[in-house]
Amino acid sequence: MKKDEFKKAFEQLKPNEKEVNNMLKKILHKGETTEKTTSERAFPRGKIVLAFVLVFVIAVTIFTMDYLTGNKEPKNQENQDIAQLDQQFQYKNRHYAILADEKKGEFGFSDTVQGEDIGEKIGTISDEPLNGKEFFEYLPANGEAVVAVQDGDGYRLYEFYSFERYLNNHDEDVVTYLKLYGFNNADDIEKIQFITSSQVAGKTDKSVIAEITLGEDIRTFYNYYSVMKDSSEEYFDQLFGKSQTVGQKDVTVGIPGSFVNPSGGQGTTLLDNAVLIRIVAKTGVYMDAPYYPNMGFISRHKVSVEFADFLNRFGL
Repeated sequence: MKKDEFKKAFEQLKPNEKEVNNMLKKILHKGETTEKTTSERAFPRGKIVLAFVLVFVIAVTIFTMDYLTGNKEPKNQENQDIAQLDQQFQYKNRHYAILADEKKGEFGFSDTVQGEDIGEKIGTISDEPLNGKEFFEYLPANGEAVVAVQDGDGYRLYEFYSFERYLNNHDEDVVTYLKLYGFNNADDIEKIQFITSSQVAGKTDKSVIAEITLGEDIRTFYNYYSVMKDSSEEYFDQLFGKSQTVGQKDVTVGIPGSFVNPSGGQGTTLLDNAVLIRIVAKTGVYMDAPYYPNMGFISRHKVSVEFADFLNRFGL
């Protein structure tokens, strides 16, 4: 993705006011706890400044994922917001949203949820307006990334959206994501795709630029990826130039300490050339994670030198 394309697209991004206010509330009230968070240690500035900085980062991240996956904002956003009140919920540290019909097809799910597809009860929702509704394992998903919420005599499918820690400027370790999607080992993976997007005549054109299908390569990828820890603090340090890199123009992917000072718009440069990594299960369910080669991060997880060398074999 070219810098001018990113800038033009980002200038058109209009965050939902309600979502921005919610994010601001969470960030501003976070400091009222007795224990200092990582974000407070990493950014010892005024809360208001921090709030708007984090809203910018979240907006950029959401835009990058939407751009790579080709998601479009609904034309009638106001009506869509009203309709979505019952299409999302939080359970413990996880957030879920209604599974779109398009995704059902991509995952290979049937249009109607059958009784034999329902597994063990996971929990009871306490969020309005779904308060009191029970939700269950959806067996075709082989994990808890897609769950079935009981709705009268039937069920509605919801998919995992985010962990609470991610929304609070931290993240979970990669293995937590993998287990949620049913990737308990490399044998659960069918293939791994690397996807880029470009704008052609106002439409998002997605391209699979590389693919891992050989069992040995899948195992190598899994062994590198599954052990990656939350690196949110280093991620934000690098994005906002808190680390020392005087006069460095190029970044070698994955080398610790190779940072770029993003002052004066440099932060968006670090997010350029993003590639979507799609891990596809043998069930058809897939997990997406953005790879930022200019930063050496997959989402907020630091890529090792060896892992970066492996990814370079596939042109990344």
